[in-house]
Amino acid sequence: MKRFSGLIYTFPLGLSFTVLLVHELMTKIRKEVPTIELLPKEFSLFDAFIFLLLTVISSIVILMIFKKSILLLKLILLFSALFLIFTSYLLLLSIIMELVLALITVSLLVTLALLALIYQKFEVYSSILFVAMVIVGCILNFSLPSLTKFLLLAVYSLFDLYSVQKGFLKTIIGQISKLYIFSPLMIRVDSISIGVGDIVFFSLISSFSLDYGLVAFFIVTVCLVVGFLVNLWLLDRKRVIPGLPIPILLSLSCLFTYSLIFS
Repeated sequence: MKRFSGLIYTFPLGLSFTVLLVHELMTKIRKEVPTIELLPKEFSLFDAFIFLLLTVISSIVILMIFKKSILLLKLILLFSALFLIFTSYLLLLSIIMELVLALITVSLLVTLALLALIYQKFEVYSSILFVAMVIVGCILNFSLPSLTKFLLLAVYSLFDLYSVQKGFLKTIIGQISKLYIFSPLMIRVDSISIGVGDIVFFSLISSFSLDYGLVAFFIVTVCLVVGFLVNLWLLDRKRVIPGLPIPILLSLSCLFTYSLIFS
């Protein structure tokens, strides 16, 4: 792991600290966040698989556009990233300031993010996008039932493994000269690019653990750090790896055990 700087090793701790701040702010509006239930309560067990199905369909559509029009896909990804930045920051900032001031602030942030991406100031863009994805992860925690969250984290970790090894991401990675197209949805830390989906799910389980108390949050943070370090070790041996399985499944198993014992 000699090729990585010290910054990358502190990444999981920085993420957990950011989640802690965002989670505490969002507790003020927790009752106002609607619960996301795609199916009736008696079938809520299958919600995670519906999310996965939507992801698979989206991946197929993206792959089709990728093969047909690079420019169109780049514009779609850019719009998606800016939309996520706008909506997530607006939700968070509207908690602590007047709506008009929040709109002005968020508009300036979106403009800064766009300019940073155009002029390849990836540190600035990545910082803005990183916080936005942490907010999205916390929103998911506040919106989904506990069982759905457990299943969602487990299912997506396994899907991430399949996608990198045999699925959608393997196809994309195979055309390395075109990977720059996905830069609007990538967060750069040191020499590593991390997909926004990884940040969302890391934030989701970190925020989820806070529902069980600070001890559970500390345990999950340690699991994320250990899992992330293992990922770095693997990156010394492979060009691309699935980022979710090791940190998420390790954290999930420990959180599940903790919930059984202390809840």
